Amino acid sequence: MSEKNNLLSEEEYILVLSSLLHDIGKFWQRTKDKEVLKTLKENYRVFYSEEGAYAPRHQEWSAYFCEKHNLKKELMIVRNHHKPSNKLEYIISTADRLSSGERERHEENDEIKQMVSVFSNICLDNNKKIDEFYKKLEPFSMLTYPSKDIGENIESGYNDLWNKFEKQFDELKTLEDDCELEKLYNLLEEYTSNIPSAFYYSKPDISLFSHLKTTAALAISIYRQFQNLSDNDVINTCKKLTKENIKDAFCLVKGDISGIQDFVYDTDMDGAIKALRGKSFYISYLLNAFSKYILRKERLPLCNLLYSGGGHFYLIMPGYFINKIEYYQREFDEILYKAHSGRLALLIDTVSVSSGDFKNFSKKFTEVSNKLQDKKNKKFYMIIENDEGEIFKPIEEEGNSCPHCGRIIKNDECDYCNSFKELGEKIIRYKFLTEIWGKPSIKNAVMSWEDVFNEIGLDVKFTNGAENGPCYTINSDINFDVKTCGSLKVPSNMDINEGKIKSFDEISQSAKGLKLWGVIRGDVDNLGKIFGVGLGDNNSISRTSTLSQELSQFFGVSLEKIIKINNKIDNCYVIYAGGDDFFIVGRWDKLPYLALLIKQEFTRYTCNNPSITISMSFAIAPDKKFPLFRVADAAGEYLDDAKEYERNGIKKDAFSFSGRAIGWEEFDEFESLKSIIVNALDNRVSRSLLGYIYEVCDNWNYSQAKSQIFKSWRLIYNLSRLRERHRHSEKLINELIYKILVKGNKLYKNTYWAARWAEFETRDNRMGE
Repeated sequence: MSEKNNLLSEEEYILVLSSLLHDIGKFWQRTKDKEVLKTLKENYRVFYSEEGAYAPRHQEWSAYFCEKHNLKKELMIVRNHHKPSNKLEYIISTADRLSSGERERHEENDEIKQMVSVFSNICLDNNKKIDEFYKKLEPFSMLTYPSKDIGENIESGYNDLWNKFEKQFDELKTLEDDCELEKLYNLLEEYTSNIPSAFYYSKPDISLFSHLKTTAALAISIYRQFQNLSDNDVINTCKKLTKENIKDAFCLVKGDISGIQDFVYDTDMDGAIKALRGKSFYISYLLNAFSKYILRKERLPLCNLLYSGGGHFYLIMPGYFINKIEYYQREFDEILYKAHSGRLALLIDTVSVSSGDFKNFSKKFTEVSNKLQDKKNKKFYMIIENDEGEIFKPIEEEGNSCPHCGRIIKNDECDYCNSFKELGEKIIRYKFLTEIWGKPSIKNAVMSWEDVFNEIGLDVKFTNGAENGPCYTINSDINFDVKTCGSLKVPSNMDINEGKIKSFDEISQSAKGLKLWGVIRGDVDNLGKIFGVGLGDNNSISRTSTLSQELSQFFGVSLEKIIKINNKIDNCYVIYAGGDDFFIVGRWDKLPYLALLIKQEFTRYTCNNPSITISMSFAIAPDKKFPLFRVADAAGEYLDDAKEYERNGIKKDAFSFSGRAIGWEEFDEFESLKSIIVNALDNRVSRSLLGYIYEVCDNWNYSQAKSQIFKSWRLIYNLSRLRERHRHSEKLINELIYKILVKGNKLYKNTYWAARWAEFETRDNRMGE
């Protein structure tokens, strides 16, 4: 292997590759392949018998995998990671133990060989712990749901999964360069994310992939942190790392993009769908690219990127990196201020991590998040300090400026904003993205989204065929292929009409009733609390990584797949989804039903755990051409309302219908009343029905404000007269009275909003008699 073309030295490469494969034998072992077991007994008996074992263990299976695939340099390191004797073996052994934290004793049960969903082990407040749910033995890219039932023919399931893994592993070339290492990383993610790391001595809710990934990240971090020590000193340090609380050995880095909403939603309505798609992709890819930029400059592999999505990323780094954070912050400030004039910023900060912190790693996530929050109040302070007040001086404009980005525009066109429309078009029309890294190209002015990435030495190429080098799929319909470096996990679905992406006008025209579009916004409730205390005291870096990965999978391509496979939902598109939140635009009449669908699927995905809930909001544009950012802002305020909604001891876990907060448990009753009203109007009942309902709502509000008796008889009288005129709808009108008047003298609390929903849905219908 040539060191010249790789980020890692040869020894570092062997270390990382050995770390990623150190427990691969656990996967193979569960197939119970009798022929392989026979070979292991013949070839490895001298090793395991000397260590007091009666049969080959996972380390022998892992070593034989390396032997079979001609990974000779890694073979003995993998074999000896539980009984190390040299520097690399000690580093992996130490990283292995730190990755797992202090494994809690779990009842041995030879029947449990599936992974327990990490969601079924989360418990908050006074909720009772739920039963364990098991992950299906499927590739990670497939949309699957945990089940209480332990599957049948588990060995067969492991065999099928293993055969797919090994077949694609054989397609890797030499495993001697960065690109091949990244392909292996993504191959492991695909096939080891839904199987447990262990199930004898620990609760089996940590994925094998999370354990392999974090072990490799910690191993290279240990190697770099102590690279100036002799081999013997490194070995002695490794022994101390697992027994003592060695301070400052590592650091946790968090990057967070500030200003996302203003940037994404402030868009010209002409070509807005393309611009939205382009801008949301840009935000996600910015996180990915800038975190990779740090890793590339520090010559570290992708496994040190613990998480990227939802507007932030986390890196686990050697301890000395804590002194470099201001250098990178200055660099990012200069690039993004030039590109966005302060509207968009990438803030990064870090906290020191001691070896004892891995026992409860979520505390470090909280600590770095709190530290970064303080930094948000002084964005671009380095530029402000260094430019001697230039930043605050008036700008002399040479022409009209773009209302969205502030640049000078020519011929009523902004090249910079148009570049995001072009990017949105590319994401939809192309299937693959190839990264070409080179020297940074520093520009006097940033005139397109591409210029931003050029400044960190990244050139991006879109194609419809996989190419050599770091190539990624950007189309959710493409199955995993080891020829690529995996998927960027960005929404890409969009309907095409006569060769063009559908506009807001076309989306609006497809709606029932009002010809308008709307939006949904949503995110997971109490996410910080879930990570902070939901996992209990044994909150290792591997378990935290597993939880992050599971959430990211649902709000990544899986959310889009849920919409695409539901034939009742059309002209609704995921514009942004990542981490734990999302933003969707579409025909207004389908969006409330889509919100309910997402709630139901998320609840199912998270094992019906009452500690894990999601809130959403829905807003309708008052006009087809109404500015998107205003509708998005309204939806944001409505989401806050949903988060504050309390009823019967329940808080959050709600849906805001244009500002009216409704608990998900109340949705069916709410929708049922709306449907009855719609059926009545569709059945040619006079639209005066709506006036009678609004009148009784006003009477109810007045009586409550004045502490007077509610005059429910008025509604009964008015609807009785309607019933006489519309005998064909007698049953519907009787049902309406029953639904609206609770116990005869109390108004159902969501009556007004149900009527408004029905009015909107029937606005273009026959206007009464």
